[in-house]
Amino acid sequence: MRKHEIEGRRSVRTFIPVVFAAMFIAAAGISLTVDNDPQQSDDHTYLGDGMTFFIGDEGLYENLEGLMDHVKVLSDGDRIVLTSDVECFETFKINGKNITIDTRGFDLKFTIGQYTYAIDVRDGSLDIIGGGVIKSNKEGIRANGVADVIINSNLDCTMDAIHTRDSASVIINGNVTSFSGDGIYATNLSNVAINGSVTFDGIVGIYARDLATISVNGDITILFAMTGVYAGDSATVSIDGSLTARIAELGAGIYAHYGGKITIDGNLTIDAHNAYGVSLYEGGEVTIDGELSVGGDGHHPINMQYLDEGWGVYITTLGFEDHTEITTKEGYLTYTDGVSTLWIKEEEEPYDGGSDGGDDGGSDGDPDDGSDGGSDGDPGEGSDRDPKEGPKKSSGAAPDMVSGGLFVASMTALAVMCVMVYFFGVRM
Repeated sequence: MRKHEIEGRRSVRTFIPVVFAAMFIAAAGISLTVDNDPQQSDDHTYLGDGMTFFIGDEGLYENLEGLMDHVKVLSDGDRIVLTSDVECFETFKINGKNITIDTRGFDLKFTIGQYTYAIDVRDGSLDIIGGGVIKSNKEGIRANGVADVIINSNLDCTMDAIHTRDSASVIINGNVTSFSGDGIYATNLSNVAINGSVTFDGIVGIYARDLATISVNGDITILFAMTGVYAGDSATVSIDGSLTARIAELGAGIYAHYGGKITIDGNLTIDAHNAYGVSLYEGGEVTIDGELSVGGDGHHPINMQYLDEGWGVYITTLGFEDHTEITTKEGYLTYTDGVSTLWIKEEEEPYDGGSDGGDDGGSDGDPDDGSDGGSDGDPGEGSDRDPKEGPKKSSGAAPDMVSGGLFVASMTALAVMCVMVYFFGVRM
């Protein structure tokens, strides 16, 4: 047999299994994917968009300062992964870099000196993913400049939890606790968003000024403070939840000052000993969509002040009955001294279901809404399916039959093709 014929047969026999495997994968609809999540190796570092460093009991480095002693400067895209609970003894600083920390459910604890922050970000970004708790025995997070911080963990601090300024942004997807100083402090156009509850004990629970914005998507509990929530100099605080606070003497549950705006979606409950429930000064605005309840010895529900040059400060103390006859916001009671304004949502009359006698078995809603009388208007009643999902696709066997037919046809074509290639190759 000629040499080129033998080599031809060998190449064809090698080629046939490869073609067969490729056609089988395509016909069966099997997809091959590559897991881009770095896996730990002997040196604990990986190349990619940046380096990945493992710290903790099973990492190359014990904690963040151990890592920084080794690498000196982190680069854009670097990733730090915890392999256990980690305790750090120095501030973790980011300056102009974009860094990710994956806690993988472990806690990141900081035991640091007085008046220092656990995490300090300036003109860069930090994304903490993986859950767990970020703990600090002193201050928590400081973000300055064009900084962007997102933390998908709970934040537990002994002193100030968050401090932002200069357009910086901090988002906490978790609960925040702080037991001294100012809980959340934002100024100079900065932004803080808490998607969780806030618990505080200190001087001021939430403090925003100079066009800063603070939003809390959860309830706020002020164990004891001089002021629960403060918004001044055109800053905005919005609370999508209720606020409960115990306030020190001469303090205020909430305080809106110089164009500051505070909005509470839920109830405001204040225990005020010789203090104010709501205090407004020089153009402050407060809106309460729930109920305002103020109790305690010598308390004053509403306090308003404005400065008349040459005459001093005018102070107006109002009770719940002292709202204006004509409201300036529909559906709300209005309290004002002509400069500042408090709006409290007016209680609606109880709804009796709209029935005026006999039960005709129909809906108590719009008679033209197409109801068959068995629904109270909820399009999803009687079904666990989200009404936004639309109609469910058929679960019949037709798609499987089509898929199976295509598979058989593909495999038949493959067999014919392999035979043709084999004979063609043999006769080369």
